[in-house]
Amino acid sequence: MACSQIQKVEANVHINASAQQFHHVLCNRTHHISNILPQKIKSVELHKGEWGTEGSIICWNYLHGM
Repeated sequence: MACSQIQKVEANVHINASAQQFHHVLCNRTHHISNILPQKIKSVELHKGEWGTEGSIICWNYLHGM
């Protein structure tokens, strides 16, 4: 039996980039987010599909509550 857990996580983070640059990284280069914010995001891994495509399965490993 496979189990999945879906939750909403919010954070305020100051980013020195334009909205267009942030959107590009978030949608097309998600795997680079752990390089941008290593103290919170430990890794972003692609499990199925391709980066930046709808329906891809991405696993985010992050620290919560620190």
